[in-house]
Amino acid sequence: APMRFSFVADHFAYLAGIGVIALVVEGAAGWWARPAGGPRARAALAALAALLALLGLLTWKQTRIYLDVEDLYRHTIRHYPESHLARVNLAAILRRHGEIDEARGHYERVLLDWPDWPWTRARALTGLGNLEQQAGRLEEAERLFREAAELTPVAPEPGYNHANALLLQGRYEEALGEYERVLVLLPGHAQARYNLGYALEQLGRFADAQGHYARVTREKPGFALGWTGLARMEQRRGQPEKAIDHYRRARQLDPGSSGILMGEMEALLQAGRRGEGLAIAQTLAGGGAPDPALAFEVARRLRAAGEHADAVRALRGALVARPGDRRLRMLLAEQLAAAPDDAVRDGEEALGLALALRDEIGADDPGLLAVLGVAYAEAGRFGEASAVLRRGEDLARRSGLEDLLPTLVERREAVDAGRGWRLPRRGEQR
Repeated sequence: APMRFSFVADHFAYLAGIGVIALVVEGAAGWWARPAGGPRARAALAALAALLALLGLLTWKQTRIYLDVEDLYRHTIRHYPESHLARVNLAAILRRHGEIDEARGHYERVLLDWPDWPWTRARALTGLGNLEQQAGRLEEAERLFREAAELTPVAPEPGYNHANALLLQGRYEEALGEYERVLVLLPGHAQARYNLGYALEQLGRFADAQGHYARVTREKPGFALGWTGLARMEQRRGQPEKAIDHYRRARQLDPGSSGILMGEMEALLQAGRRGEGLAIAQTLAGGGAPDPALAFEVARRLRAAGEHADAVRALRGALVARPGDRRLRMLLAEQLAAAPDDAVRDGEEALGLALALRDEIGADDPGLLAVLGVAYAEAGRFGEASAVLRRGEDLARRSGLEDLLPTLVERREAVDAGRGWRLPRRGEQR
């Protein structure tokens, strides 16, 4: 089996060395047993001490190879450049350290050196796919994962990675089939089953999704995400108290997860337990230097729950630490322009934020124009609001942003009717 990985290895010398060792030791023992005087014994001891010192030095030198696994792989590659096992494993370490170019070079060398070894090529292709996925090039990652899966159809990992790449692209129907194939090979793969449930959830097949989440929690009760999936299903069924219990079970298993805390916050607000929910929001969005992406998500969910004043507070708190963050500023501008509560709205501040963003990123962003339009309207400048929103509609159509178009049309119709556009109040649906 070792010959599959390397034609040379230190331990291949162990068995062959027995004969040499036996010969040397027998000769030395015979020589030592011969009668001799004091000088000869001293010379022998001196020679033995020198030999032991030399062997000790060589041993110490050899141990430098094993300082850590990265040194071991580099040493292996220096002595055997075609070692695909060392290159693939070293590349995985380099990827985790952010040394992307060197990692890519090792994967590409493996593909060059081992063109006819499916399992070896599949590992290298999977590694390259991970690099592409990490860089956000999802289509290329999916292509590489698919090729790896085709090379080794009985191996679950390439197919699992392929399914994940499809999931990240929103290609849920295609992802379903890939996850099902993985689960035929590994029925107990908790993450694959959870991801299958998530894909079903995104397709609106909630009963099927719940079945998979429930199976995950039965088979792997220590897998936190399974409980979050069940919690989302309970929220959808209008059972927030049950959802809270599931989220808290998940939080016990993974206390550092902000996603679990955010789900619990939503369920508490849904259950009318505002004080507890807002306390979690403060925990998530507060702190000395909050993560802007996390603060944005907290504010977005607060406003979805109708907690507009608290959404504004969360955004302002995050902007103290990250004053230049554009997503936070854009969401704050929209909140100030369109919150249903008079005490929360401030048209002039909203317009100032939106105009500053327009100066920074230009006037060709339909998403920004959707915010700028409602800010103009809240400031009483309805003509400019209508013109901006119409321009946003035109840009969205030309850019293929069909999902944004209904939002722009709805806002422009409100403005053309002479009223500001408003976000929903607590408990309202839109």
